[in-house]
Amino acid sequence: MREASVTFWMADPRLSEGAGKSLLKVGLIGAGVAGERHAAALRVTSGASLIGLYEPDTRRSEGLCARFGIEPMALDDLLARADAVIIAAPAGTHGQISLQALSQGCHVLVERPIATSREEAQAMVAEARARHLILQVGHREGPTLAALGLVPAMSGLRHFEAIREAPPREHISDVSVILDLMIQDLYVAAVLFGSRAVSVRATKLGGRGAAIDAAEARVRFKGGGEARVRATRTASVRTTQWMLDTGQGQGQMSVDFVRGVVSHGANWPNPRPFLAQDSDPVAQVLGQFVAACTAPYAELSNQEAITAMDLALQIETILSANL
Repeated sequence: MREASVTFWMADPRLSEGAGKSLLKVGLIGAGVAGERHAAALRVTSGASLIGLYEPDTRRSEGLCARFGIEPMALDDLLARADAVIIAAPAGTHGQISLQALSQGCHVLVERPIATSREEAQAMVAEARARHLILQVGHREGPTLAALGLVPAMSGLRHFEAIREAPPREHISDVSVILDLMIQDLYVAAVLFGSRAVSVRATKLGGRGAAIDAAEARVRFKGGGEARVRATRTASVRTTQWMLDTGQGQGQMSVDFVRGVVSHGANWPNPRPFLAQDSDPVAQVLGQFVAACTAPYAELSNQEAITAMDLALQIETILSANL
């Protein structure tokens, strides 16, 4: 994630408790699939310690606490004791909980999407900046892009296509497939093209009534690059694929994440072997977060995460208008 600005600031005094110990005390909010992955990643993250969990679902809370040897806490108690929190709660609560955590002096790593409204996202960024706290969005696609040799504002890229299909998942219920799954590839497109979107088209492919469980969108960016992204959460099997094309026969690349296969066209610049599965991107994101929290303060840019959220909301608006 790129730094928008750098401002040095005195470290949070809570990091100095215990005769100079520098372990970052991390609280976990949410015990779903993402929460469990973060808890597991914290076990192998140096410089941090998981101190407790807030999860209103008693069954999930008891299960995760038993597996990781931590205690359940009320949200206010967790925020009072933690130096930082990981927010892996339902997407619709991201903005509210992040603002509460920031207001109580906690650094925040929030799962994607950053929020479900631009007003909330802007308020989060402003609160973190005012309090000199780290706000980071858990887009684990960042480490994956780096592992594949793909860079921000990629020179010459003309077309990016993504297919993301998943079976029904009980723990996702409060947002559409756009903010649930498609946002991951909207983030990738925002990073790769590195420019503003100039047109957006979208088609609903599945979902009863007003529900949007499958959709496709086309986003054209300034400079002529285009992203085509398709997502569904009602598939019988899991599919995650990327296809990139530099245009005019200059080079193509395709990645099948389920099979673990990457293919390069003859003219693809600097092809790399498939490295994305050699390490855990959740652990990489978490390591970046812990490092940022324990270093002299430097504001992180969340622009691509906000761009992805803006695109997702625009796509939802288009689809809702056509129902």
